[in-house]
Amino acid sequence: MIMRLKFLGTTSNSGSCPNLYETDRGTYVVQGYKVSDPDALAAAGNRNMLDTETLIEIPVELLDFAPITINNASYPHLYETGRGTCVVQGDKVTDADALATARERGLPDTETLIEITVGSLNLAPMGV
Repeated sequence: MIMRLKFLGTTSNSGSCPNLYETDRGTYVVQGYKVSDPDALAAAGNRNMLDTETLIEIPVELLDFAPITINNASYPHLYETGRGTCVVQGDKVTDADALATARERGLPDTETLIEITVGSLNLAPMGV
């Protein structure tokens, strides 16, 4: 099944990234910076991060574009960094059409897409 994306917003001055999308599946796709810090990845692994998941870092303000509030009660894999950003754990997006849409908007090699299912956003400390 093809994933269709509806662009919700960006915190970029150039308008290309990071971005927030709503899908036709009732989920959200978040485009953010790939997390490569070994300590952060190890901490995520300790929280049972699956091989089909990854971590991204985004400005907290990006989530203001969601038509709903996003919170830990409905999406517990969101962690405040203390730098005005948060790290989000979610399913790696592999859908070719969704990736093509993001590339059309300027998806750089330093960023990736994850899919999350949420209801509303209270940030918890990252602890890393």
